[in-house]
Amino acid sequence: MGRAVILDAARERLVTRVLVAATTAAVIESSGQSHMEIVRRWPSEEALADDILDYECTALVRHIRRRAREYGL
Repeated sequence: MGRAVILDAARERLVTRVLVAATTAAVIESSGQSHMEIVRRWPSEEALADDILDYECTALVRHIRRRAREYGL
C-alpha cells in the first residue's frame, strides 16, 4: 500500500508540473507552431498534458521492447 500511495502522489505531482510547464502559450513559443495548430489538436491544457504522458509512455515501452530484443528476451 505504501508504494501505491507514493506513486500516486508522484504521478499527481508530475501531472501538475506538466500542466504548469505546458501552457498553450509556452508550447506555441517553444515549438514555433501557430496558436490554431495547437488548439485544434489539443483543445485544453489538460488534453495536451494527457497526450504528453501518453507519448512518453509509448516511447518508454518501445525502448524497453527494443532493449529486450537486443538481449534476446
